[in-house]
Amino acid sequence: MSNKRMIYMRQRVRRLLTRCHYAVNRLYDAFTASKVDCSVGDILLKRGEIYHNQFLVASKVLDAERYMRTKEQHFPYQAAITKVIYGDSYYGTEQLNQAFADLIKSYLASGYKEDSYFETDKEFRLANGNHRCALNYLMDTRVTRVLFSRRRIRFDKGIDWYVSHKLDAGLLNKILDKYGEIQEQLVARGDCFCLLTNSEELADLLSTMTIMLSRKSVEIHEASNILGKDISPGKYILSMYSHWQPEYGVKKGKLVSIRNREIEQALISRASVYKSDKSVVITGDNCLEGRLIYESVIG
Repeated sequence: MSNKRMIYMRQRVRRLLTRCHYAVNRLYDAFTASKVDCSVGDILLKRGEIYHNQFLVASKVLDAERYMRTKEQHFPYQAAITKVIYGDSYYGTEQLNQAFADLIKSYLASGYKEDSYFETDKEFRLANGNHRCALNYLMDTRVTRVLFSRRRIRFDKGIDWYVSHKLDAGLLNKILDKYGEIQEQLVARGDCFCLLTNSEELADLLSTMTIMLSRKSVEIHEASNILGKDISPGKYILSMYSHWQPEYGVKKGKLVSIRNREIEQALISRASVYKSDKSVVITGDNCLEGRLIYESVIG
């Protein structure tokens, strides 16, 4: 048997074992996973160091943007990453390119299919759906549906791994730059955790407990209701932020950041020190609700 044939057979066996692994995982998830709605921010918002599938999503954003500009069925970032992971002899490049191009065309024609669930691990890190996540971000899809697994998934490829395996430094830096741009865009959309308060002291306290992304002074001119809480006209502070560990869970079928609820309760408790019952504290359970808060006051 030729060396080329041996390499081909090894890849076939690897793909077969991978499919078997996924089949077992899907069987487990069928009995234990939860279906929840979230926003792209819940998946892509930074939690400290970028994790592997956030890195892959940023690379897919770059490839999709290039395709939409040029209509050329060539995805240089996908090709470079595939080469680093599988080597020069990988046989699936054409199929990957065709599948990605078809997915982009489908999104441009009809958008995100709501019965198309992403998969996340028990820490709500993306496990499956990199290409779709990139397109949901680019198309500013409001609601993303997720199969929230109870499994912990090991991410063994970080930035250092790609550096040591000699991913082109120029491509690597462009992917990281795009990830930074994604963070800025998520904040600009309000697709993040948000706190609305009339207390400067509470806003300052929040900045010591979270990853602060941005902060704005806003004025509300009419009484309104946000997430079930009545708001009077006046001056407020809108803070956009993330968590090192959001600690997502599911409460009554809804995605909930346990950490964000803990912070909300801490701020409410502290409010009595500053403005008694006049302090306003409004924050959501996830980035989807954060965006609702943002749009309620920014428009």
